[in-house]
Amino acid sequence: MSSRRSSPLRSFSIPPKNRRGFSLALMALALGFLLGAGALAIDLGMLLTAHAEAQRVADSAALAGASAYLDFIPATAAVDTAQERALQYAMQNTIRNVPVQGTDVGVDVNPAAFTVSVSVRSIGLPMWFGSLLGPQYRGVTAEATAWAAPAGGVKCVKPFAIPDLWREMTVVAPEDANANRVWENQEFWDFKPGQGDNYRKWDITNPGDPTATGYGSQWRNQIGSAAPYDAGLILTIKPQDPNSGTTPTPGFFLPWRVGTSQGAQDYKNNITGCNPAVSQVGVPYDIEPGDMTGPTRQAITQVINSDPNAVWDPGTETVINSTWSPNWRGSPRVIIAGLFDPAQIAGIFGASNPIVFNDFALFFLEGFDPSWTGPPPQAPVQARFIGFAKGNAEGPSNGTLLRILRLID
Repeated sequence: MSSRRSSPLRSFSIPPKNRRGFSLALMALALGFLLGAGALAIDLGMLLTAHAEAQRVADSAALAGASAYLDFIPATAAVDTAQERALQYAMQNTIRNVPVQGTDVGVDVNPAAFTVSVSVRSIGLPMWFGSLLGPQYRGVTAEATAWAAPAGGVKCVKPFAIPDLWREMTVVAPEDANANRVWENQEFWDFKPGQGDNYRKWDITNPGDPTATGYGSQWRNQIGSAAPYDAGLILTIKPQDPNSGTTPTPGFFLPWRVGTSQGAQDYKNNITGCNPAVSQVGVPYDIEPGDMTGPTRQAITQVINSDPNAVWDPGTETVINSTWSPNWRGSPRVIIAGLFDPAQIAGIFGASNPIVFNDFALFFLEGFDPSWTGPPPQAPVQARFIGFAKGNAEGPSNGTLLRILRLID
């Protein structure tokens, strides 16, 4: 006689008439889980997108704020502008179509480190489905720090090699006759360390260094002959007459070869346009022989005519009436030129040796010296010293007047 054991599953079997309802319940439960997971995935994706947008706002606002360091010397003078730029730039943006408010932005400016830090917080982001399980609104936070770092190279440099300024100990004609510590036309400065002449490049990390003589230092301002940090100081960037006094050595009229350029036409094009080659601090470059009087005059005239009403305003230390105002630094008359250690002057000898730059700086092109009384083609080219130039990272060493904007956090 055989016995049959009943299976627990068999004993729990669902009557056929109830199986349809049970299946529908399982499907509804599974669908609920799937919809919930999908809703959370959508909200999570939205939050990730919002955070990415907030990070872009913080990054760009920090860079905008740090750009003020390129406009002001010393760095402490850039604090208010850096704060304003960072805040305004952040408020021009949205996060998930929600406008960024001033109360959502925090800005910290540290002039000692040349940094600007920005924090952005958006707290009014509506959840699509998350409100069913938690708060109806969520927030995201992003932070960024930008640094105006020293740089070693720059593009779009004009082909003018300018000797950085030294302490000329001879204060009688034909050298620094008026003792104003500025190399002017008809002053035949001659760098002779053996006779007490000395040079020290100005370093922004020590802006008050009393031994610094290069452009940007306060050495000239100590006797009331220039604005602080040489802002707006006029200097000759291209002598045309060998007898003008600002030709540092016989046969060298300050032109040089940018990148692979060579000859009069390339030289002219480098003045009127932008040579994309990276010019570097500490790298030797060939100089362009000859005075280049004709190409210089043609090119400078063309650049001046591209923004003819632009003038330097000593009160604000900015360019006014420019076609590019208020972004006057975009004017073709705002140029970058190289500075070199005057100790190299003695080795140039007839424009045969290369030139090595120790800095690149920003200048406002004034044009031809209006006080020139000789033949017009030989009028010297003048420019006003501005200060920092925006560069890039390339170069075996860095310049003190060359800065690159970089995110560091």
